Amino acid sequence: MIVLSALLLAQLAQSAQVAYEPTTVVLVRHAEKLANESKDPGVSAQGAKRAEALAKYFAEKKLGAVIVSDTKRAEETADLTAKDHGLKLTVVPVAGGGEEHIKSVVGAIREVPPGSTILVVGHSNTLAPIIEALGGPHVRALCEGQFAPMYVLQLPEGGPPKLSTKSYGEPDPPGADKCE
Repeated sequence: MIVLSALLLAQLAQSAQVAYEPTTVVLVRHAEKLANESKDPGVSAQGAKRAEALAKYFAEKKLGAVIVSDTKRAEETADLTAKDHGLKLTVVPVAGGGEEHIKSVVGAIREVPPGSTILVVGHSNTLAPIIEALGGPHVRALCEGQFAPMYVLQLPEGGPPKLSTKSYGEPDPPGADKCE
């Protein structure tokens, strides 16, 4: 009876610890795309290297979900990371545009169990609105030449979100953060 009570208390303590782990949402823009006439280009050779760097970043982390837009470049950016973790991509259509896409991405994030780490691969103009829709601070949209920024949004239960900015892969070229 004492052993059973001790096991039950240990399980309850472990459950309580999981409940207090913040959900972590890592947001990146798709990697560099091919410069072709296609309406839905894939990633370039440089973009493929960035996608490999993303997979390397997550190699030692537990990942609960990978959410991407329904563009070839977003899917190719996230594919290796998802495969390394035995996950399927959660694909959110961009059709319908801005607000509808943002709501759908936030909805997909909310479906993942609390305390998980989630990768979101979006676009230069979608990352900032997703961060804000999750309660994070205002950040400016990325410029066309920016691919290296990585936003890490911690969503603690009952506390304010915390945002940090990192980078992954090769640094962006000088001036890439200057929007035209």
